[in-house]
Amino acid sequence: MGDSWKPEFGHDDFRVEKDETLFRGFFSLDHLTVTHRCFLGGEVTIERELYRRRDAVCVLPYDPVLDCLVLIEQFRVGTLDHPRSPGNWSWWPGWSRAARAVRMWRGARRSRRRI
Repeated sequence: MGDSWKPEFGHDDFRVEKDETLFRGFFSLDHLTVTHRCFLGGEVTIERELYRRRDAVCVLPYDPVLDCLVLIEQFRVGTLDHPRSPGNWSWWPGWSRAARAVRMWRGARRSRRRI
């Protein structure tokens, strides 16, 4: 593929017919009806749920003396019902949600302070 590959379809090859909010909280879950072009010609209309969340920034600190990465042990609600989870505390890099790209650096600094 290399640098010469270009997608066959683009933004003009689909349209959102309906976008309805199912849940809005820490993240959003929406139900979409989308019509898109097909490779073999024609169009198809599909319905999908779309998990929406804001951008995030990650800080992955490295300790050159110990030659290791620094991770944080945190409670993660996403592992509550995972059958192989030893508990809800997991190792994660420091990260923070960011509302806009301009705020990414602020989020990175905030994550760094938590470490």
